[in-house]
Amino acid sequence: MRHSMLLLVLATTACASTTTSRATADRQRDIIYDDKVGTVRTSAHPARATVAIAATPDKTWDAMMTAYAVIGVDVKYLNRPTGELGNRDALMSRRIATGELSKYLDCGIDPFAGPQANAYPVKTSVVTRMWPDGAGTKIETMFSGSMTKPGAGATVHCSSTGSLERLIAVTVDKLSTQP
Repeated sequence: MRHSMLLLVLATTACASTTTSRATADRQRDIIYDDKVGTVRTSAHPARATVAIAATPDKTWDAMMTAYAVIGVDVKYLNRPTGELGNRDALMSRRIATGELSKYLDCGIDPFAGPQANAYPVKTSVVTRMWPDGAGTKIETMFSGSMTKPGAGATVHCSSTGSLERLIAVTVDKLSTQP
């Protein structure tokens, strides 16, 4: 009898569910980045990370400019007073100098063409921000993208794999600490 009662309570509890509207669910998720491409939200932690660089802000700024050139991302946005540079409206197609775009962005898989980031143009925003931190500098890169598959009409928001953000941080660190 006790087992039957316990099973009944467990079954009732398992069947109970809460309903949440889409608007409420969106408000509960964190905004990763909001730019011209669109608002990207997630309930997971974003890929971006703050990285400490053992160099002055001036050396770090120069290293950031060089890192973008090495990686293959054109710098079209510069705001030295706020310590931001990057490209808020870049159209990337298939690959950049350091590899296929799907290495950096997940836009889903097309059953016929493979990773959509490698098959269709992706509108991206990549911005690195820096600020002084004691004797050094801290940097943070934010990367987002979206694409519209030809013929489908719907916008696909791509999620960052975190690889481009890490690549920028490592490259800036190497370049800024060279004599």
